[in-house]
Amino acid sequence: MNHPFRHRWLAVLAALALAGCAVTEPAPTDLQPRTLDQVHRVASAHHGRPVLAVVLGGGGLRGFAHVGVLQALEEAGLRPDIVVGTSAGSVVGAAYASGIGLERIRQAALDVKVVSLIDLTWRSGGFIRGDNLARWVDDVTGSTRIEDFPIRFAAVATDLQSAQPVLLSQGPAGRSIQA
Repeated sequence: MNHPFRHRWLAVLAALALAGCAVTEPAPTDLQPRTLDQVHRVASAHHGRPVLAVVLGGGGLRGFAHVGVLQALEEAGLRPDIVVGTSAGSVVGAAYASGIGLERIRQAALDVKVVSLIDLTWRSGGFIRGDNLARWVDDVTGSTRIEDFPIRFAAVATDLQSAQPVLLSQGPAGRSIQA
């Protein structure tokens, strides 16, 4: 990988890693986070073929390696029924679950001007608000709400008040990833 490409990805991932850090107020009304206990209570048995769920983690630059993983799954004839992601994995996961192709996801990442994603704040709790990132994700996904994606998707976040993980599977993709 050449150095300019690596530096671009590193800057994008640094922005992603810090994006949710400044969000300390309660979840906005357009997001409906669910705890793991709530997810377990509403889960129902699935009949027929096994459900294929893909979980995409963060990890900075490694998060975008998920594009290659998804490509390998497709080449093997496997298409996930559910995609879950956190941090950089939620960006890739939302784009994929929204129905856009893997090459377009790659191209969107290459085309983004990293500086356009950064919206600094000096509030306690973080350095980047993440509003620009949310708008970029919504642009990439065509502003399609998560519940309207052709593949089920959820972003994993942490409730900063309770320190508990929550799943965001409804509402605007950008706001869910920002959270």
